[in-house]
Amino acid sequence: MKKHIVFKIIFLLNTISISGNPLPLMNEFQVPIPDIQYELPEALIGDFIMVSPAFYDEISIFPNNKFIAVTFVPAHRTYTSYGHIVNIDDKWYLNPIFSEGYLHRRTEIFLTDSGFSYYDNNKRFLTSLRKENIPVPNNLAAEINVPRKITKRHYFLINSIASIKIECKEIEVDLFSEYWSYRLEILNGIVKILLILKSGERGPVLFEGFIDKTEDNTDIFKGIIKFTNGVSYYYIKNGIAEIEINREGNITITMFYTPASFILNQLELPDGFIFPAKMVLEF
Repeated sequence: MKKHIVFKIIFLLNTISISGNPLPLMNEFQVPIPDIQYELPEALIGDFIMVSPAFYDEISIFPNNKFIAVTFVPAHRTYTSYGHIVNIDDKWYLNPIFSEGYLHRRTEIFLTDSGFSYYDNNKRFLTSLRKENIPVPNNLAAEINVPRKITKRHYFLINSIASIKIECKEIEVDLFSEYWSYRLEILNGIVKILLILKSGERGPVLFEGFIDKTEDNTDIFKGIIKFTNGVSYYYIKNGIAEIEINREGNITITMFYTPASFILNQLELPDGFIFPAKMVLEF
C-alpha cells in the first residue's frame, strides 16, 4: 500500500510537468513604458526559466523594468502576463498590468545567491534558472541513433542499493486507469524521453538533452545525458542522467529523481526510501 501511494504521487507530479519551449505571445516593445524606471539588480535582468514541480514557466525581465511571463500548461494554451518591476520599501515586486495566467496581482521577488524566486498567485514556488543555449558537448555521441523504444522495466532503487527495488509495474494509476511507461528516441546523439500511457498516447512529460560520450568499446557504450533547461532540473539532480548501451542493443538510463518537498512531507514512505532516489529505465 505504501508503494502504491508513493508512485501514485510521483506519477501525478510527472503528469503535470513538461520540459518544452513555449513561444512568447508578445515582445518587449508591446509592453508600455513604466512611469518610473529603477536600476535593477543584474540578477533580475535577462531570460529565465522558472523551475517548479508543475507546468513550464518562463520570464523575461528587461533593463527598462518591463517583464513578460509565460506559463505553458499541458493540454492547454500558453498563458501570458506582462507588466513592470517596481521597488517598494526596498523590496522588488512583479507588478502586472495584464494577466491571463498566474501573475494577476503584485508579487514579491526574493533575491537569492543564485538568482531569484517568487510565489505566484496560485501559491506555486518558482526558482529562477537563467536561460541559456546549452552547448553541444565536445564528445557528442552523434553516431548514436535509436528508433522509438518503450521501457521493458522501470523502477527505483532504495538508497541506490541494486538488490532493493520498487517496480513501477506494480502501480495502477487511478487517474487514467492505466499503467504507464517511457519512450526513448535518440537522433544523432540528441535524446528525447517521453511519458507514454498504456493506450499508446503520449503523456505530458518530455525530457530532452544531448549524449556526451564517456566510454565506447566493442562491449559497451557509456555516456552522460545533459538535459537542456527546463523542469528536468527540478526533478533530476544536476539535470543529468547516465546511459549505457550494450552490444545486444539493450539500453539502461539512470537518473536521480526528487519529487517536490511539499509532496514528500505528506507521504508515509517505506522504510529506507530516501530521495533523491535512483530511477532506472531499461529499454
